[in-house]
Amino acid sequence: MEVIIKTEFLDTVIGFNNSALPLGKRQDLHILAEMAKNSNDQSLLHLFEELPDQEELNQIKEEKLLEETTHVSTDNKPTKKQRNTPKNADTRDKP
Repeated sequence: MEVIIKTEFLDTVIGFNNSALPLGKRQDLHILAEMAKNSNDQSLLHLFEELPDQEELNQIKEEKLLEETTHVSTDNKPTKKQRNTPKNADTRDKP
């Protein structure tokens, strides 16, 4: 089941998950749905057509995480931080 916002709230802006896009443009509505369910906040609950049960929310979170991790490139290797050794030390401080 998808998390579906009622049509009249698609342009509503609610800040959560480090973003403040209109609800109709959000890809993380499962997080808001989980917050609404856990808090039983009626002002949040009435935004949704129907809320998935907890198992479905967990499945949605899992799918979103998999989508995000498939976009991460494995070609980018972390760069090694150089040590401040005499060979590569800043020589401006030397007389």
